[in-house]
Amino acid sequence: MAVDERISLLRSRMQSISKSGDFSLGSNCKTADKNIIPLSDPLSHVLPWGGLPRGMIVESTIAPLLAILFIAQVSGSGRRVGVVGWPDLNYAGVLGYGGCYERIFAVPQQERTSLRVVTALAHGCDLVITRAGPTPRTYTPLQTQRFRNSLRSDAGCVIMMGDHVVSPAARLASAVVGYHGIGKGAGRIKAVEITVTGIAKGFYRTSRVIVGKHIAPAAEKTTMKVV
Repeated sequence: MAVDERISLLRSRMQSISKSGDFSLGSNCKTADKNIIPLSDPLSHVLPWGGLPRGMIVESTIAPLLAILFIAQVSGSGRRVGVVGWPDLNYAGVLGYGGCYERIFAVPQQERTSLRVVTALAHGCDLVITRAGPTPRTYTPLQTQRFRNSLRSDAGCVIMMGDHVVSPAARLASAVVGYHGIGKGAGRIKAVEITVTGIAKGFYRTSRVIVGKHIAPAAEKTTMKVV
């Protein structure tokens, strides 16, 4: 299928699903700004806006498990999510953490023209996540600026996993630091403890999250640093 045909099909499918309404993520969701896509704790802690900024690019090297949490929170709150270049995404995990299949639009394969597909999705979705192929791309300043100009305040946030752009709105990184439920030669893994770091202009924050059957902040306090 040609790229133009694929984009047209994506747009028609997105139009068939009603726009997001007034959905709530619960009392721990702190933003009421329409230009911010709300997240609940602890993901909201590592972004300076308390959520995902519309029309902006976030560069990410986070673990796939955390990306699944982003997809689950946004789609589960009634909003739309686009996923590009992730054919083996664990949709069962998305559902397990409260996500909604009907609000996820997937383009499994990365293409040379993928930025056009991402732009089309961003104007119909609240969040678009792109995953780099075997060889991550580094977009030139001109490519980055054109892509940024194609996004408007009414577009969704774009999280680029693995690919690089010039001056993203924020950068996210993560690392697995421990496992819960397994002992010396016995037991099984029940949860994974992950550190998440968010970096933006004048902002640096690291938090720990335990991801298992339920999601919870770890006992260690969030650390903050002014940069």
